Amino acid sequence: MSKRKITDNPIALRSQKWLCNALIELMHEKPYNKITITEICNRAELARETFYRNFSSKEAIIKYCLEMKFKELMENIKRNRQNIDAYTVGLEVFYHWKKEKTF
Repeated sequence: MSKRKITDNPIALRSQKWLCNALIELMHEKPYNKITITEICNRAELARETFYRNFSSKEAIIKYCLEMKFKELMENIKRNRQNIDAYTVGLEVFYHWKKEKTF
């Protein structure tokens, strides 16, 4: 099972974000199954120890990335709380994933 360390430590959160961004960048260059943890760490300019301190696998990074994207979507929906209806939520979902299409 792929796991991520849950933390509120700002340095750990920054490292998790950098690792996520590094994996996404690499996925634009080559297939996911060809990407190594060493490559992710090198791209993020972090040590392998930092990777394993925060994630158990590449799959855990993908899960983390998706969680962050959904969290951002939910925050955008909550921001428009006074005008919440199915149409508004649908538009918010559409625009959010349109913005994230490269992901």
